[in-house]
Amino acid sequence: MSDKTIACHECGREFTFTAGEQEWFAQRNLSEPKYCRDCRQKRREQREMKNNKSSFDANRQENDQKAA
Repeated sequence: MSDKTIACHECGREFTFTAGEQEWFAQRNLSEPKYCRDCRQKRREQREMKNNKSSFDANRQENDQKAA
């Protein structure tokens, strides 16, 4: 197996999917990545912010109901 060059679906930059990474993904039955490392990190951060906001909103709503 040799290294692959993949274009990121988000930013279009090319990144290398190494032979070692390909083996790791294959062992876990994962498909090859669609996003570069930077875009994956940004997506994770956005997901965490969304989850934190949802949690905050739920707690605030619960506290508002208790106060009423």
